[in-house]
This record gives sequence, structure tokens and C-alpha cells, in this order.
Amino acid sequence: MKILFLLQEFPYPATNGVRWKAFSLLSGLSQSHTCHVLAFADAEAEGYVQEFQRKFPRISVLGLFRPQPRTKWSPLWGLLKHGIASAAPFESPEFSAALSEALRDTDYDAVHIDMINMSQYGEITGKARTVLSVNDAVSRAYRTMLEPQLSLSDRFTTTLSALAIQLHERRVYPDFEAVHVVSKVDQDYLQTRCLLSNVEQIELSVEPGYLNWNGGDEDPYRLVLPANLSHPIIRRDVQTFIEGAYFPIKQRFSCVRMTILGPGGDTSFSNGTYTSAGIECVGWVDDYRQAIGSAGVAVIPETCGAGTKNRVIQSMALGRAVVLSPESASGVGAQDEHDYLVCRSSEEFIEAFCRLFAAPRFARQLGANARAFIQERHDPKKIISKWEALYRRVSKMKPVACSATRTGPCTQVVNASSQHRHSNL
Repeated sequence: MKILFLLQEFPYPATNGVRWKAFSLLSGLSQSHTCHVLAFADAEAEGYVQEFQRKFPRISVLGLFRPQPRTKWSPLWGLLKHGIASAAPFESPEFSAALSEALRDTDYDAVHIDMINMSQYGEITGKARTVLSVNDAVSRAYRTMLEPQLSLSDRFTTTLSALAIQLHERRVYPDFEAVHVVSKVDQDYLQTRCLLSNVEQIELSVEPGYLNWNGGDEDPYRLVLPANLSHPIIRRDVQTFIEGAYFPIKQRFSCVRMTILGPGGDTSFSNGTYTSAGIECVGWVDDYRQAIGSAGVAVIPETCGAGTKNRVIQSMALGRAVVLSPESASGVGAQDEHDYLVCRSSEEFIEAFCRLFAAPRFARQLGANARAFIQERHDPKKIISKWEALYRRVSKMKPVACSATRTGPCTQVVNASSQHRHSNL
């Protein structure tokens, strides 16, 4: 098959969940299929294009485009023009022109539009043969952020965003042959709340290196907390866990230590109170697998968001005992008390760690069950097979375009805020 990918972020290096899904799809599909890419990219990502194409010579990067600079008016413009406050930076006449050219030049079997901000390009691709992959039910994710402690203005803004996005989901999603999400929870939400009949659920995959990892013995008393601390609600959830659960655990088990892993950490997580309690905030690391796999327990206390979180399935794939909030577990579909421990309060987090520390055999079995679950549900080969089946189904619809096939890759880097085209990479 010939598949065109329209990406919100160039997928290499795969440093976040949005990039990882696209990267795993492209790396798996390109072994048997022709894949073309049009993507937005920042200056750092542009520097990796040649390395990416050396690794994956069957993937043609047709063009890279700079997002529009964000201004204070960007959310309003995105909301008025596209129904999504975050869509404005990805509106690009240059991208639209390159997309139209690609559709004229190549008769694609399927077009893959990745993430809700890119749904605006469905107006060019049309419904036939087009899959919109949004990962999560985005309006549901916003609804999870509505909490009593939010200020009145924040509650109003979040509610307005949720309603606007739900309207977009109802109005725009039917225009695609299929809409993809990663969890059954989000599929059910879009089918019932947004009355959609074209929603397909395919799980996230994990890198084979996670399932095959064997990095030696772990420290049963070292916790690892992977989190994006730049997100204000996640940051608050981490602080709540530290103050409500970690400090009491540390008082009972003096040898306990914890590594906070991910972007957004600063001096507030490195003050004397935290460091003296054995807490280390390391940000990004070169070997993410080793950082998680060398710990005895992974903890994910987030209370916001939707769908399946990469850091949950990665921790499970590494065979760690995972302790997490109901919101973090909701999109996974594994079994509480068998594959992980779900905790609804600080008291339950404390109880869970006491159980794991008192019964190392139970902790190891929990980790083994977690890895077996991921091997069954998130194995890369199985996930690629599901995507191939979806693309084949949508490819039976009316062609998107029909013309001569492009003879070779033509990589362009374009700044969407100007008409200047840079030289080929």
C-alpha cells in the first residue's frame, strides 16, 4: 500500500507520546509499504531528518513546515476558524499546497491524519480513504480537568473548551472514513456522547526493546514517577502524592527513594525538603528504559487526561509493579490487583506500597503479569497488523487522487509564517 501521513510533529526523535505513535507506525509499516510524510517540525527536529531517512529509506519526507508562532490571539482564531483553540499554529497555506500536490502526484491507498489539530486538512483530503487518528476523546480529556478546586474563571474556560471540542467532534469527525482512538473507554465515549459510528480502537504499541529488556536487578525500594511536570494539573498531582503519600511512606521505610522522570522539573522539586527525603528530579534521560526498569515500583498518580498513557504501558512492559490512579488506569483495560494496583487516595497509595514492600514476591508477580498483559495487547507486530487491516478497509473507498507516482523524495522545510522555502535537506 501507499500511505500518506500528515503529522502535527515530525516523529523523530520520538521524545513524546505524539511522536512515538507516529514513529512506531512508520517504522513498522515501512517494512512492507510505501510511506510518505508531510509534517510540522521545529528547528531541532529538522536537524534529524537525514538521520531518520538513513534509518528508514522507504519513508519519503515530502516536506517539513514550521508551525505559526503562538500569540495571545491564536486560541481565539483557532476556535473561530477551526473549532479548536489549539489548531491555529498548524494552519498553513504552504502545507495545504504541498498536500494538494502530493494527492495529485500519487494515488494513495490511504491518508493518515494525526491528531485533532490536523483535522482541518480533511477539507483537502476528503472523507474517502482518510483516517483521522486523534488518540483520545479530547472533549472527555477536558472534562476530567473540571475539579472543585479550580477557580471560577478556569472552570469556565475548561468547560467552554470541552463544549467547543465536543461540537467539533460531532461536526467534523463524521467527515472521515474512520476516526482512531487508543482505548475502548474513548471509543465508547465518542460513540455515545458524540453519536459517532466510524470510531475505530487500536491500542498503542510499545517498542520491542521494552518487552525484551533485561537490565539486571532492580532496587525494590526505589520508586520512579514518570510525568510531564510542565502540565499544571499533573504537577499538582505529583505534589499531592509526595506530600500525602510519599512522605508518610518514607517515615515508615527510611530506605525508600524516588526519581521523578520527565520534563518540567525545576528547583521546586529539588529543594531541601524533597532532596533530604530521597527525591531526585532528573528530567529527560538518555536511557529511559534503564531509568524505569532499575526501579522496583512505578507510580503514576495523574488525575487528568484520557486514553492510554505511554508511560503506563512502558512501565508495565518493563515488568515493574505499577501503582496508579484510576484516571491513569482507565484507558489501559488491565485488571486491578492482578496487573497493577489502582489507588484512589493518599491512604490507598500508602497501603499499596506497604503491601509491595512487605511481600516482594507479590511485587514481582504483579510486574510479571503486567508484562504479559502488554505482550498480549500492545505487541508492535499485532498493532501494525490492526493498522494494515484498517488501511485496507478504507482503501476500498473512492480514490483520493490518481496520477503518476512521485519518483523520489523531495524534502522541503517551510516556515509557515512566511512564503520563504528553504533549500532541500
